Amino acid sequence: MTEKLLTQIKNEWLSNLWLVLELLVVSVVMWYVVDYLYTRAATYLEPRGFNIEHCYLIELGGTDTQKSRLHSRAYLSADPR
Repeated sequence: MTEKLLTQIKNEWLSNLWLVLELLVVSVVMWYVVDYLYTRAATYLEPRGFNIEHCYLIELGGTDTQKSRLHSRAYLSADPR
């Protein structure tokens, strides 16, 4: 029985070789695709190199009467209730 199985395996080695080659090609292609996507995602998600925490906008200059009126109207028209 074992001899018969070994003979059958020997006779079908060419088709088995093609299957192994196909698996190797698919594995290599998948490796490159996953590696490419992983590096793109890692690059996209890494910090940009600056921190905007505790940054403030300061405006220097004289008061603009029209601008202050607009701000005061908006503030007064807001109903806190």
